[in-house]
Formats: sequence, C-alpha cells, structure tokens
Amino acid sequence: MKLFAKSLKVIWILCSLIVLAVTLFYASPNTPNDIFIFLWYGMGVLTFPSNFLVAGLLVGLILIEEQTGIQFLTDSNYVGLSSFWLALFIVGYIQWFVLVPWLWHKIRKR
Repeated sequence: MKLFAKSLKVIWILCSLIVLAVTLFYASPNTPNDIFIFLWYGMGVLTFPSNFLVAGLLVGLILIEEQTGIQFLTDSNYVGLSSFWLALFIVGYIQWFVLVPWLWHKIRKR
C-alpha cells in the first residue's frame, strides 16, 4: 500500500509538472492566448474539488483590483501562469496527500 501511495504521488506531481511545462512552452509573452484554459482544465482535474478555493481567491483579487486600482495580479504571462499553477499545486497537494490520508486514517480507526 505504501508503494502504491508513493507511486500515485509521483504520478500526480509529474502530471502537474507536465501541465506547467506545456503551459509555459505555449505561453506567449505580452500576447494574450488561450493557454490559461489548458492550465485551468489540466490542474482543475488534478486538484478537484479544492481548485474552487483558488478560483475564488483569483476572483476576489480581480474584484479588489477593479475596485481599488491596486494591482495584485501581474501583466506578465509567465509569472501569472506560474503563480496560478503554484497555488493550484499547493492546494491540490495538501488536499490529496495530507487531508485525504488523514481522513482515511480517522475513518479506518472507527
């Protein structure tokens, strides 16, 4: 079971890194394109359902930025995409490899 869990973790991390690599490879600096959609769907599948927390945070930052004029989000495609990926990666990692095992052990003890 330990080997299976470690294998899943390695596969999950590799899939996340592949999503980041493809995203950064096809991102065009200072030119808008639809690579953000690939990033969102790719990491969305890997981090579901906790990806909605990151989406809510992003929407909140956009609304605050619109209301106050203070720029939270960067105009750089690479920095913005990497930051968004990192937020999704952290939330997904905590969800799948910290919270789910903790809940699994709690349930099995009963």
